[in-house]
Amino acid sequence: MMKRWRLAILIAYAVVSASAMVRMGDPDRADWYPVAIPLLLWTVLPIAILCLQPYRPRASGIGAGISAMIGALIYLATAWSSTGDPLDGLVFMMLPVMQLGFALLWLGGVALYYRLIDRKI
Repeated sequence: MMKRWRLAILIAYAVVSASAMVRMGDPDRADWYPVAIPLLLWTVLPIAILCLQPYRPRASGIGAGISAMIGALIYLATAWSSTGDPLDGLVFMMLPVMQLGFALLWLGGVALYYRLIDRKI
C-alpha cells in the first residue's frame, strides 16, 4: 500500500508541472487541452513510477523526492524566469526522459543494494 507521503510527492509534482504548463501555454484556447493533458501525464510518469511501485517503498520514495525536487525546480525556472523562447516547451518532453533514466538507475541501485545486503555470506 502506498504511503501518504509518496502520494503527497506525486500530487505536489503534478501541481507544479501543471502550473508551469499553464504559465507557458495558452489555456484559453480549446485546442490546447488535447495536447496539454497527455503531456502532463508524460511529465508525471517518472515520479509516478517511483511513487507507486511496491518494492522497497521508502527507498523508492526518496528517489521520487529527489527527482521531483529537481524536476520542479527546472519547470519553475523555465516557466517563470525564461525570456519566452519558443523552444522552452521542449523541457516538458526531454526532462521526463532524463527522469525515467534516473528512475531506472535508482530502482536498479536499490535492488542491487538490498540484494547485496540480504546475501548470506
